[in-house]
Amino acid sequence: MNKIIFQIGVLAFCVSIVAFGAQQMALIQMLSRSFIVFVGVVVMCAILYTINAAVLERAKRNSDPSHDKTHGLHNIRAEKHAQPTKAQSA
Repeated sequence: MNKIIFQIGVLAFCVSIVAFGAQQMALIQMLSRSFIVFVGVVVMCAILYTINAAVLERAKRNSDPSHDKTHGLHNIRAEKHAQPTKAQSA
């Protein structure tokens, strides 16, 4: 995933070089602003990836019944609907 984030940052760097070059900026000013765009895009993508991973992990934990906080209620419902065994009915 780090390579993808870095490549998105490089793409933003190249696009911003073209955009700032079209505005007739000086070379050093164009490179410095494009580098700032690169850093901003990489940091933003990393933050979005981290938030997405946390949300997916939370959703995964919530959907997994073994981590369910109300697992006692499931057991009570299962006991109500359980069929009596031969040993219990005899």
